[in-house]
Amino acid sequence: MTSAPIEPLRWKLPPHPREPAVGYAARLAALNGLDMNFLVRANGLYPRGIYNGHDREIDGVAALGSLDQLQLDALRHHTPRRQSDGLFTDLQDVRLARGTLLSGYYRFCPHCIRQDLVEPPHDVPAVARPWLRVEWMVDQVRSCPEHGVYLAETSRADCRGSVADFSQDMRIEVLPNIRRLCSVAEPADPNAFEEWVLRRIGGELDASNWLNEMPLHAAMVVCEAIGIEFAGVARSRLRSLAGKERAAVWLTGYHIAAEGRPAIERFLSTLVERSHGVGQVGMMGIYGHILRILERNAEDPGFDAFREVVRGHIIENVPLPGGSLVLGQVLERRRLHTATSAAAASRTTRPTLKVIFARAGLGSALSAPGRSRLTIRVDEFDHLLRDFGEAMSFSEVQAATGIPKKHLVEFVAQGLLPTLFASTTVRRARHRVPRAKLAGFMETLLEGSVSIERPHRGQRTIGRACFAASTNCADLVRMILEGQLTWKGRLRDGRRYDDLLVDVDEVISHLQRDARPRTGLMLKELATEVRGLSFPTMRALIATGHLTVAQEFCPVFRRHIPVVTRDSVEAFRARYVTLSELGRLQGRDPRLVRSDLKRAGRKPAFEVSEIDTWIYLREDLSHEEASTKE
Repeated sequence: MTSAPIEPLRWKLPPHPREPAVGYAARLAALNGLDMNFLVRANGLYPRGIYNGHDREIDGVAALGSLDQLQLDALRHHTPRRQSDGLFTDLQDVRLARGTLLSGYYRFCPHCIRQDLVEPPHDVPAVARPWLRVEWMVDQVRSCPEHGVYLAETSRADCRGSVADFSQDMRIEVLPNIRRLCSVAEPADPNAFEEWVLRRIGGELDASNWLNEMPLHAAMVVCEAIGIEFAGVARSRLRSLAGKERAAVWLTGYHIAAEGRPAIERFLSTLVERSHGVGQVGMMGIYGHILRILERNAEDPGFDAFREVVRGHIIENVPLPGGSLVLGQVLERRRLHTATSAAAASRTTRPTLKVIFARAGLGSALSAPGRSRLTIRVDEFDHLLRDFGEAMSFSEVQAATGIPKKHLVEFVAQGLLPTLFASTTVRRARHRVPRAKLAGFMETLLEGSVSIERPHRGQRTIGRACFAASTNCADLVRMILEGQLTWKGRLRDGRRYDDLLVDVDEVISHLQRDARPRTGLMLKELATEVRGLSFPTMRALIATGHLTVAQEFCPVFRRHIPVVTRDSVEAFRARYVTLSELGRLQGRDPRLVRSDLKRAGRKPAFEVSEIDTWIYLREDLSHEEASTKE
């Protein structure tokens, strides 16, 4: 390239606001009837240097257009300036990541181009009037907020050693078809993500938007990563996403990230649930593209805010062993276990642990193999496994305390002796009793007991006292635990269950006092209450269904006995009356009463040969015959 001084062009025009150097150089070349790449090369400049925003090339373009210092400063401000390492591009006061700026083609709004054609100055050729807005070069900007349409694209060309000429693309592809392009431009809804990108490029910051705490290049990548994971886009499809699909991905990610850390953590938790549902518990399986972009930008401090959120969520939700490297930080100790790692750590089997966790309410023991995987926090796991290791089986409890197995089963069923992992709700479960709970149970039973060398007849062990008092072992032990008994003893200072003694008479007294009184009548009591009913008569009435027999608990005998129900007795007396009862009511000998009833034509309600007594229907008797003395 020549190093000769650059002479201003014959035909010149000033740059527009927001017009980058590559667009201004194209308009200068078109105004003078030249190709941009030819023009800049002829003046010793590199076309790619103009696109990349090199100072020498920008100054050369300014010299071609005879720009003053203010115009030069504005041109520099609106021209993307690629860093020497090629990883970032500075635009105005923000930094863009590699690949953010379009290369080899341009986007444009047909309505903006048509508007440029009718605006002054009118002596400028049509090919030099359309001007490139710098935001059209940003890949994330896909629509025109002024006209509400999606941007169109020029044809993509191989520009090795050169750059796409915006004005020539307009002359060849756009200007001849401007009316059609305007008519077919697809309407676009307002896009909050694109509006935010434009505000950031323009230097506007909203303190309420969490993304504004990050550099723009990092924030845009974060929005894309969140949107990709939200949509569940496979890694193989990332490069083939259509324009609208990618715009929707950015917008979704923006809405989540803009709300800040709580919203991001809620979204990450949904990724954990989704991955657990398909049997994935690893970092990459859960966080996918989010983890990839953070690892790819591990040395970039611009991602620190987002990296901190994701790192904290990974540590709390991914079962990683101690010493694992999590986004640049070493995990000192394990926080979560899977069923497999927990089984290995506890030296037990995975099925056993899954049952334990399920009973403890920490996961389903019936999940399909390879599906919903169970994770458990290490502190909860240690607590459960510590209890499991210290707990005792029924055989160990029997050997240590002397409690018979039948009594143990009853105590557990009645809730007097707690077990681990809600085993009482599981059929044929192998119960395990916490050692501390068993010690407290025995201590309460023996508390206040006195040593007895030779107990008398009324002082008996729990089993024999239950037999003598006709009660249940759980009911008797509940009385002891609640302190209802005033005396307890222990045989020869023993501390076992079978050494405990109680006073049978005191137990019976408590049971009789607290029991509900019996309402039914025994046959002997019924014969006293209803005059004239003999035992054969009562049995006959029971056999014919006129009296009903039921089992009822008797507090005196301490067992269920057959009794005639009170309701059936009252119903019988309301409908029938015996001859003996009539004699008592009338104060006469029953034989005389029977003679009077016979002369009056009154017949017994039952065959006397079957019932063995005279019983009459009350409705068959006159008022005088069935009258009672008050």
